[in-house]
Amino acid sequence: MKRLAPLLFILISFQSFSQQISIHQFDWIIGNWEIQIGKNSLHEDWVFSDDSTLSATSYILSPKGKKTISETIELKIRNGAAYYVPSLRDQNEIDTVEFRIVFWKKNSFTAENIWHDYPQRIIYTLETDQQLLAKIEGIRNGKFKSEEFPMKKAKG
Repeated sequence: MKRLAPLLFILISFQSFSQQISIHQFDWIIGNWEIQIGKNSLHEDWVFSDDSTLSATSYILSPKGKKTISETIELKIRNGAAYYVPSLRDQNEIDTVEFRIVFWKKNSFTAENIWHDYPQRIIYTLETDQQLLAKIEGIRNGKFKSEEFPMKKAKG
């Protein structure tokens, strides 16, 4: 029984820790973030949707001000777990993929879906209050691939 006590304590602690996840643990991502891609800028605009969901619109902004939405994203808490759920727009179809957040700390999270073609892992890290790094990685065509998207807080 003495050997089981530490294991029971860990299991109980883990269970109560996982039940205490809150959408507010991810509120550091709120705001409009941008990265320059050639002459255009790519934006992710994050807001609170409700008490268990953050949502973002990802769009490309041309130098002339034309806005083209490329995806919407939800970061949501459901049944004691957190999920990152992007919905990509491909002409008239919307493709939604669910990634479970498997690791998080104060200003970072990692979401995974090992069954997705690419990427299998999405990582966000708030490096400073003005810099956000988004990273995607996984196996593509039999080789490991990693892409980084260093974003800065958009002005205005």
